[in-house]
Amino acid sequence: MKTSKEAWGAAQLGKHTKQRWSELRPTTIMRQGMHAASRQFAVGGEQPVVPGLRLGTSIHGLWKDAGELAMIRVFAQLHDERVASMWSIVDGQERSVHFADFDIISTSQLLFGRPEQTWPVIAIDDVEHLDAVLRMYSGLIDEIWLHFGGYDRAGFEALALWLISAPRDAGQTVHGLGGACAAFLYGVRDRAFELLCDLESSWNERLANEPDRPVVVEVHRSVIGSIERAREAFG
Repeated sequence: MKTSKEAWGAAQLGKHTKQRWSELRPTTIMRQGMHAASRQFAVGGEQPVVPGLRLGTSIHGLWKDAGELAMIRVFAQLHDERVASMWSIVDGQERSVHFADFDIISTSQLLFGRPEQTWPVIAIDDVEHLDAVLRMYSGLIDEIWLHFGGYDRAGFEALALWLISAPRDAGQTVHGLGGACAAFLYGVRDRAFELLCDLESSWNERLANEPDRPVVVEVHRSVIGSIERAREAFG
């Protein structure tokens, strides 16, 4: 079976991106392997912050214009073992995933009031441009963290609380129950309860709109149960 030119290009760019990112961020532990399809690739890793806290990063390349160009996007994720533990208890199932993720460029624009810009696009055979884009992204990540005090527990929690309160249309995603657990553990109890109310309202609305869909009814029941356990745990 022949490998298409686009699939070969995605694999090559993905391998280069993985190697270069590990050089730019030597404390990041890159994940084994990578995802490469005919018109895209994705690589990622995790950087320990302090024991129990990790910063995840993922780099995505998406082909454009008949496969001659690739758009490069980088996302970051926040992992906290204490949050994951509480989240697992209130949700009734194992939750080892991140509780927040954010697009680096969108977050930089929102945080520093910069003009809106599109994600960088490179020619798929221009590794020098790719290297420059990766350096730019790595620098933005450091800039965001330094704004909140640096790579320590206080900086991690400050960034997390900002993300929890940031507009949801700016490239930031906070998982409802996970975000509520984080807000509670980081000392912002009122915000934790607000997040629970938002989650409850959204699922009540979903159920009202789709009352005859068994999957919606079942998920609603599960989510409401988790919210009740969270409220009890928060006191």
